[in-house]
Amino acid sequence: MPPDFREAAACLFEELGGPEKLAEAMQEASLGEPETLVSALEACGEETSRSATAPGGGLPIWTFTTVGWVLTEPVVVDGVVYVGSYDGNLYALAADTGEQLWSFATDDVIRSVPSVVDGRVYFGSNHNHVYALDAATGAELWRYDTRSWVQYSPVLGNGMAYFPARGESDRTVHAVEAATGEPGWLGLEHERRGGL
Repeated sequence: MPPDFREAAACLFEELGGPEKLAEAMQEASLGEPETLVSALEACGEETSRSATAPGGGLPIWTFTTVGWVLTEPVVVDGVVYVGSYDGNLYALAADTGEQLWSFATDDVIRSVPSVVDGRVYFGSNHNHVYALDAATGAELWRYDTRSWVQYSPVLGNGMAYFPARGESDRTVHAVEAATGEPGWLGLEHERRGGL
């Protein structure tokens, strides 16, 4: 760890009362209550500002708060961050500022990492759908009903979008036309018949 990072971390630990308290302050900030963390950062001003400008960064240059948890990776394409949330929204944010460009609401949790290909964003939700949106505007192009949760990333290739859906007793792989959402084929990956 570079010396500037050590100094910044030591200052924050001292200011907040240890690494556990720093983790708590970061958690509060992620839930929209950044006061404790901001206060500590201001108190450690010089040390944290030095580490923020050190090679490789150090501190976030912006944050964005959603109503629900964000448990999947964001995807960055052409200066836009795409990320889903447990609040049921897919967000598009400016990568340099964190400004919200648009959001798209589904009716359930989003655990699928978006796939961004040819100006379209493909993702699934626990609302039993896969969606294709215009990457620039967030306008819905199509949705496909899987009748089961979609928690994995769609994979694009040969003009098709491929994704597994998670049912109560099976795992079905779907293939749909990437441009239209029209069904291609279904493949049964695994079916439980009692036992394991």
